[in-house]
Amino acid sequence: MSRRHLRVATVVTALTVLSLVAAAPSFAVLGVPIATTTTTGSPMPAFSWTAVNGAVKYEFQITDSAFNPPRYTITTRNTRATLTIAEKDGNWQWRVRGIDSAGNPGPWSDVQSWDKLTPAPEPAAPLNGDVVAYPTPLVFSWNVADGASKYKVKWGDDPTLSAAAIFISRFLITRYVTSCLRRERRISWISRTVRPRYSETISVRFACSC
Repeated sequence: MSRRHLRVATVVTALTVLSLVAAAPSFAVLGVPIATTTTTGSPMPAFSWTAVNGAVKYEFQITDSAFNPPRYTITTRNTRATLTIAEKDGNWQWRVRGIDSAGNPGPWSDVQSWDKLTPAPEPAAPLNGDVVAYPTPLVFSWNVADGASKYKVKWGDDPTLSAAAIFISRFLITRYVTSCLRRERRISWISRTVRPRYSETISVRFACSC
């Protein structure tokens, strides 16, 4: 082969290599949560997706309306993202795209929906019809609710609880001790996580001669 032919072959090979390096990442395949996922986790489930060839990091977006702009955007080197703020119940949409070492973004994944539904706490004690007599203090307690970070308790002698006393717990405390009640009366109470639904209304009778 002549020197002229050798130089031409070398140039063609170099151009082919450069075109391969400039390729952008492909798109991710989303994993969980999916549309039928209703659990919330603590405080929310981790969102996960498949790794993308050529990506060194990922851009995660989630919204409850539209992506212009999204509600939250997270950049991560992992194939998982977790929100650290508890959000309202309802339908949410999320998507992910890969970004290469040069900062070039790949195409967005398909949009995945997620129906967030936080359950109401389940009352543990006292329950309907219970009688709490002095000197036993009146202590409201309930089970941990999935995704809750704190709770709100309403209690009073009005069954509708329209003018009820309100207590908001700190962190994951699941009990509340009332101040001393000075007369016998029927007490109703309910609890809920701070954002979502209340539990059923519980009615008990309390007798105290403090």
